[in-house]
Amino acid sequence: MLKIKQLKKQALSSLSGSWGKSIGILFLFFIIGGFVPTFVELALTGDVSQWLAQETAPLWVETIVLLVQIALLPLYFGGFVYFLTLIRQEDASFELAFTGFSKPFYFKVLGTGLLTTLFTALWTLLLIIPGIIKAIAYSQSYYIIRDHPDIKPLEAITRSREMMDGYKWKYFLMLLSFVGWFFVSVFTLGIGFIWLFPYMYATVAAFYVELSSNIDKNAEAV
Repeated sequence: MLKIKQLKKQALSSLSGSWGKSIGILFLFFIIGGFVPTFVELALTGDVSQWLAQETAPLWVETIVLLVQIALLPLYFGGFVYFLTLIRQEDASFELAFTGFSKPFYFKVLGTGLLTTLFTALWTLLLIIPGIIKAIAYSQSYYIIRDHPDIKPLEAITRSREMMDGYKWKYFLMLLSFVGWFFVSVFTLGIGFIWLFPYMYATVAAFYVELSSNIDKNAEAV
């Protein structure tokens, strides 16, 4: 399997000429993910001053806002699809950002997101470290759904866990390699995140492509 430095180099190469579109897609996610739940809360309470004062909304309002946030989970699936397409040097169009809302994917992605969140939370209740390990083990689930639209959520999670067997530490080190850039982004008052997030998304997608290719080669050799 490629070294982390090579995966990151591949990610930067794929982003060449596509930085604007990549940044635009992630910015769109940020706007929709933040604006829509806030708009729903304001529409239900009808009190802007209460929201500005960050006062606690009624339980029924918070419940509806939570349901809206859950319904928007497939939005972020589009990011995984877009950057995976970019890494594979295929036509990464802006429309891919909304792949999660298409018929083959919506409920599968929604179910996968809820299950991985639940499983990770349960493991975290035991200790933080097992929770992190399981989150990494489930990290390939969305890519698997993209490549296998007929797969069920639990099967995608199981396959991700199997794929990551022996690779979780490398995945963790890959994420850790961005820590320096994270602090740089903080010191630039958040401006650096504009470039950091696409860089991370593309690198993680490159990891999946390399991992799945490596597993396929091993399967053929058996």
